[in-house]
Amino acid sequence: MKSLKTIQTLAKIGKVLSKIVFIICIVGLVLCALGTLCMIFLPESFDLNSTTIQIYDMPELNKETMYASMAIAGLSLILEIILSKKAVNYFKHELAEGQPFTDKLATELRDLGILSIAFSIGAGIVIAIGLAIAKRYFPGIADMKLEYGVSSLGLGIAFLITAVICRYGASVKTADPAADMPEKL
Repeated sequence: MKSLKTIQTLAKIGKVLSKIVFIICIVGLVLCALGTLCMIFLPESFDLNSTTIQIYDMPELNKETMYASMAIAGLSLILEIILSKKAVNYFKHELAEGQPFTDKLATELRDLGILSIAFSIGAGIVIAIGLAIAKRYFPGIADMKLEYGVSSLGLGIAFLITAVICRYGASVKTADPAADMPEKL
């Protein structure tokens, strides 16, 4: 079946891309943590060849704003690490099954969609509330434009729709075992 081969090829690509996202997010989280440590231990200015270098020389770029940015980035990266790892697992399971039309895989895809939507909405709320609280205690934090999770929300909806289609395919296959859906390629 040409269509099933295409689906399997897309699953292989999805697995590789999900692994890449997973690795990049881990690297980003490590760099975020290192950046925060550097901000803690580095002075706000230092002399280099009799020239004073100010690290935070713009009003919108101060230590409080940088800490808030690092916290937001860290939370976002942790959530993306979780989502990308779950996506890697889904693609591994799909490739092991040989086709996406099983109840187990449809449920896994549905759960990935729900998690993506929940992370999108939840992270937006947590970040907005956390930033409002932080601004109350650290008034030097500059205004930030928060747009976290819009793409994750759309991706979650796409996962949910795809899960329904896969569940339908599983029910058709269960109702007619001779249906034109082979177990494996």
